[in-house]
Amino acid sequence: MFYARQLNPSLGPSRRNSILIVNCLSVVGATLMVVSKVSESFETLILGRLLFGLFCGLVMSLNPLYIQEVSPTLLRGAFATLNQVAFASGILLGMVSGLETMLGTKELWPMMMSLSLIPALVQYLVMPFCPESPRYLLINKGQEDEADAGRTTLTFSPILHLKAQSWLSKPYPASNHHFMKLKTLRISNLEPYLKP
Repeated sequence: MFYARQLNPSLGPSRRNSILIVNCLSVVGATLMVVSKVSESFETLILGRLLFGLFCGLVMSLNPLYIQEVSPTLLRGAFATLNQVAFASGILLGMVSGLETMLGTKELWPMMMSLSLIPALVQYLVMPFCPESPRYLLINKGQEDEADAGRTTLTFSPILHLKAQSWLSKPYPASNHHFMKLKTLRISNLEPYLKP
């Protein structure tokens, strides 16, 4: 958890970019584990396992953080649950692939170790197209326009649009009418992402 926080200071890389940076540990670790068979060096295997373990610890902190920040309040619990189900399914798949009847043989174990490259490479291909977390952009960076653009990209439900519109229909004091309306418009658009 400490290392994941170091990758997310307000002046450092964004949530999405932190995940991409951490993915390099997975690629390097899996490559070292596969190369250990060719080089016949158990030290390379240990180093690969160490790097991959560090990757697992970091990604188990960063991915849920990003998922919860990009998901609206109404769906946050479902997305967090699906994330944990995906982790548990990956562990199950790893255990099954390690069986002697699958890939847990003397000849095939490097292939089993290289399977971890698939999710890392998929994440490298998909993450650049994902928007940055509106919560991170607004609270950590203070970039309201970018946060609003990210929210617009992420909002796929008409219910959320209706909820934001209901906020705008509230009465305002006559004194600061225009300022309050602009401020409420900004906050109501980002409201589903700002709740803890």
